[in-house]
Amino acid sequence: MAKRPSGKTKGNPKGNPKGNPKGKPKGKPKGKPEGKRGANASSFKIVHVLKDCIGCGACASISTNWKARGEKFVPKNTDLGKLGKEMLAAESCPVNCIHIVDTARKKKLI
Repeated sequence: MAKRPSGKTKGNPKGNPKGNPKGKPKGKPKGKPEGKRGANASSFKIVHVLKDCIGCGACASISTNWKARGEKFVPKNTDLGKLGKEMLAAESCPVNCIHIVDTARKKKLI
């Protein structure tokens, strides 16, 4: 009776016959395709002019990204991958002290 090869080789302890020692697939992961602008699909930055803020809380009532600091509100995260409700929060500001910049296109949105 002949022995079957187990697939384990000297440099491959997990028995993966393709030679990938960690057993992870090679290449791009399957899932959603990349957007029009590639892997760095979108990146946005919130610019908040604190000296102009009147502390009305309109931004915090729309988006959960805003927190109270003293009598005013500031963003928790200024670098965003997706806008979500941040565009609405910026538009709701009565003194227009919230600005959103598309860093990939280097364009001010609000």
